[in-house]
Amino acid sequence: MPQQILVISSSNKTNQALCDDLHTLGYPASSTATLAKPSSQKRRPAICIVDLQLSRDSDSDQWEAWLQDCHATRTACLAFDSSIQPERNTVARLEPLSDILISPHDRNLLAGKIHSLLTIRKLTRKLDATRHQLSHYQEELQEALASAANIQHRLIPTRQPSYDKLHYSWKYMPCKQVGGDLFNIVQLDEQTVMTYLLDVSGHGISSAMVTVSVHQSLSLHTGQLVKRPTDHPPFYEITSPRKILQELETEYPFERFEEFFTISYMLINPHTGQLRYCNAGHPPPLLLRHNGKVERLTAGGTIIGVGQLVDF
Repeated sequence: MPQQILVISSSNKTNQALCDDLHTLGYPASSTATLAKPSSQKRRPAICIVDLQLSRDSDSDQWEAWLQDCHATRTACLAFDSSIQPERNTVARLEPLSDILISPHDRNLLAGKIHSLLTIRKLTRKLDATRHQLSHYQEELQEALASAANIQHRLIPTRQPSYDKLHYSWKYMPCKQVGGDLFNIVQLDEQTVMTYLLDVSGHGISSAMVTVSVHQSLSLHTGQLVKRPTDHPPFYEITSPRKILQELETEYPFERFEEFFTISYMLINPHTGQLRYCNAGHPPPLLLRHNGKVERLTAGGTIIGVGQLVDF
């Protein structure tokens, strides 16, 4: 359906001539001798053909209000001046949906200008719709990130525990709202405290999902990797760090999640200080001894997810 065009000129003769030309070109048109706002029209126009003489004859506030209404309604404006050649700086205020009509009596020129403005208006409306949709997607993404960050934050230990001679302290400062960093501390029995620190490649929801999955795999409640039931006293077996990393390598191949991660996994006896550990591509933990000597704990293999290129 052809879009409505509103002609605005104080000259009835000009209004009639332009409406006749527009009807001949197949566009429904109406006219007014005053600055009628597009939003006030029963059938809202797609284009206003306006005589700039009205900008000089009308009150400045009235002209400003009309301009603002054109902007608000995304109404394209085709300006001409019945007395002098239109000044580009006057019309420029209507951009991007504006143009100058040098001769309002040239039907071919009129047809070309209207076609161009309607095309620009259509593309502009599509752009606005796309921006609105992107804004909506962005809001959904932010909500998802906030939810993922909240879940991930709840996986972090809520207190800094102590077990006999073993005391923990940390400062957790993620560089993104949600990412692939996680650690945990769990007492497996009276002689064993499990501690691990992992870092999934990348950031964002996909990395966070992998951290949650690994957390579940290494949980006493949802997984059976760290403490396996047996049929003889004490009726369980604590899995060695080396075996844990082998199991994780099997469980998290890159082809499954398209992510890989590093991890440092430790079992510590809180009474004797005995430490068993294994690393998978993670920066080596530092062991500070009583005499002040610092040791790098380098035992382990490659990152989880690349096929265990080096044995743990």
